[in-house]
Amino acid sequence: MQASLQVLFLYICITLNSFKMEDKKMTQNQNMLEDKIQEVGRRIQALREDMNLSAAELAEKIGLTEEEYLMYESGQKDFSFTFIYILQTVTGQRTGTASQPF
Repeated sequence: MQASLQVLFLYICITLNSFKMEDKKMTQNQNMLEDKIQEVGRRIQALREDMNLSAAELAEKIGLTEEEYLMYESGQKDFSFTFIYILQTVTGQRTGTASQPF
């Protein structure tokens, strides 16, 4: 009986450790994703500035309020397909590949 309890305890410890490792991986992946979203936002800002448009002007062309647009540009909001498609249409830019967006 004691051996069975030791095995069960060992299994629980290994499982808990596995959960901790998965949580750490998920946190790292989430951080990487947030970094990528902010990077794309900076690229969109650079594109807007290259076009000599204010945030308000580009927001109007896209059909958003300036506040909504700035949330995308600052990386506070993840990009929807619709946002990317309209941005591409309005700016005349290609979106690139998955490894090199914009």
